[in-house]
Amino acid sequence: MGSYGTFLSQETRQSVSLVSTCQQCPANRLAHGDDVHFPKVSLHGFRDGSGATLHPPNTEDSYKVLLHSPEQNSSGKANNARLQGEGEWRRSIATLTSTTFQLLAAALPTENHKRQTAAVPSYVLSYAPKIWLQSQDPYFPSDIGAQLVHTKPEVNFNVVNGAPNPLTLDNLASLNNLGGSNVYLTSVDDVTQSPAWLKGVKPDSNGKTNGAKSCTVIVNDHGSGNVDAYYLYFYAFNQGNTVLGQEIGDHVGDWEHNMIRFKNGIPQSICTHDHTIPGLNLPAGPIEDHCDQGTLWDPIANAYFYSYDAPSNSFKAYDGTSPTNWLQYVGEWGDQQYPDSDRRQKKIFGIAVTAKYTSGPTGPEDKSLNRADVCPPRDNTACFVSPILRP
Repeated sequence: MGSYGTFLSQETRQSVSLVSTCQQCPANRLAHGDDVHFPKVSLHGFRDGSGATLHPPNTEDSYKVLLHSPEQNSSGKANNARLQGEGEWRRSIATLTSTTFQLLAAALPTENHKRQTAAVPSYVLSYAPKIWLQSQDPYFPSDIGAQLVHTKPEVNFNVVNGAPNPLTLDNLASLNNLGGSNVYLTSVDDVTQSPAWLKGVKPDSNGKTNGAKSCTVIVNDHGSGNVDAYYLYFYAFNQGNTVLGQEIGDHVGDWEHNMIRFKNGIPQSICTHDHTIPGLNLPAGPIEDHCDQGTLWDPIANAYFYSYDAPSNSFKAYDGTSPTNWLQYVGEWGDQQYPDSDRRQKKIFGIAVTAKYTSGPTGPEDKSLNRADVCPPRDNTACFVSPILRP
C-alpha cells in the first residue's frame, strides 16, 4: 500500500501557478498507507473562486481536481479560466503548501476566526470536494444508517449477544462494550449474490444522493484560526482490483476520506490516502486502474456535519438533531475476512494478501481526527511536503 502525494497546481486570477506535493513513506518499505482507498473515483474539485484544474492519468484510483467559482455550467465545470497544462497523479496523501494559497488570500472571504461551534464554517463548505465516479463502476455511495439495516454485529463469526435490536446510528456505539474493535457489521445477505443494497445510490443530475446520507463532515477547530475539516465518504461495498483474472480486496463497507487544513479560512494543505508506490506510475502492469468523468457526486449535498472536541473526544451535530452516538463506534463496518474454509473465499496460489474478500474498514473514529501533521500519524514515518508536483 502506498501513501504519497501530489496535489494541485493552483492558478490564481493573476495566472500565477505553484505546485506542491506531500509524501509519506517509511524508509524500510516501498509503500505505506492506511486501510482506505477511493474506488474508481476522481476528485472533481473544490468550490473556490480561482478556477483551475488538474487532470489525472487514466486510473480509477486517481482524482481530477477542479477549483471553480460558484458560477459554473451544468456539467459542473468552471466557466472561468482553467489551468494551462495538465498534471497527472495517483490517489494520494497530498499537501498544498500555505504559499500556494497565500496568493489567493486577497480574493477569498475571511471570517471571525474564533472557535467555530454554532455553524459549519463557510470555507469548509466552499472548499468541499466534488467527485467524479467512474462510469463503469456499479457501486455508488451509500446511506450510512442503511448499512445497519442490512448487517448484524458479529465477533469471530458469532452474533453478538445483547446487541440493540434494531441497531441504529443512535445506539451503535453500545457495541463497544460488547466486543469493541472485534465487532464486525456482517451482511445478513450472501454478498456473492449482489444484493441491491450493496449498489448504493447513484447521484442525480445535481450530484446529490437522494435519500442517502453518504458523507460526513467533521470539523476540528484547534483555535487561533487553525481548523481541520475531514470529509468522509461511505460505500456499502468495495470492489477490489483484478489480478491474474481474480478480484482481490473486496469487502463490505468502505470509508474513504480526505482532510483539508485551514488557517484563517485559507486552505494550507490537504491529505488523502492511497495504496500506490510514491512517485511511481507505469504505462502497464499486473494491476491497472481506470478513471473517467462518469457520474458527478457532490458529497455535501446530503451529508452529516459535526464539530469535534478533541479533549473530550466528543462530537456535536451542527444542526442539533443529527445522531452522534455512531461516531464513537470502534468496530468494523463490514464482514470479517472470510476464512479459507468459506466457499466464497479465494486466494491466488494460497497467498494471504491475494484474498478475494477482506475485512471491512473502521469508521470515522479511527481517522486520527486530532492529528498534529496533515498526514495521519504512522510509526517511523515522516510527513514530507515536496515543492514539486509528482506523477
